[in-house]
Amino acid sequence: PRAPSTRALPRVEAVCPSLQLWFDGYDLESSPLGFLRPKPLVLGLPAAHMRALRPSLELLDGRWLQAGDTRHAVIVDWLAARRDLAVGDTVTIRNRDYALVGIYRGPEAPLIPAGFAPYEVLNADFLKPQQVQAEAFLGRVLAESPALAALVGDVDLSQLAERFVQQQEGLYRIYEVLPHDPAQTMP
Repeated sequence: PRAPSTRALPRVEAVCPSLQLWFDGYDLESSPLGFLRPKPLVLGLPAAHMRALRPSLELLDGRWLQAGDTRHAVIVDWLAARRDLAVGDTVTIRNRDYALVGIYRGPEAPLIPAGFAPYEVLNADFLKPQQVQAEAFLGRVLAESPALAALVGDVDLSQLAERFVQQQEGLYRIYEVLPHDPAQTMP
């Protein structure tokens, strides 16, 4: 028998995936020693649960991410000051534009996120190149193996690549558990 899912435990409100990436992306070719200098990070969290997952953060201006947000972001005060950004401006995260809806207080330190964006949007942008690569790889494998191609028949490579990448995502994400009452700690 399989163990019960964490989501099924009685005091669990939600199990939320998260994804932490370089805020501005990472380009080894244009900045080969860039890893030696700390760079801001962005953390993707489900927008509907963002506030409950980070209750100790102090909002200075605007609002937190909320259900229904897509290309919206909240960033730390020091990054907003450095990039001369205010609530209502557009902030670029990983080469995509987001509406800046909030600014919070936080330390400038490596490994501490300098911004938050909706997990679903950040993750979709992150996975798209991997899906393209997976589809190309599967196409080459089937082209080089007629027996395998005959075995799988008329498979939609795009859907197959998408399913493969989604399965990998489920294995390699960090999940945060949100209790029914976030003020209480889980035993």
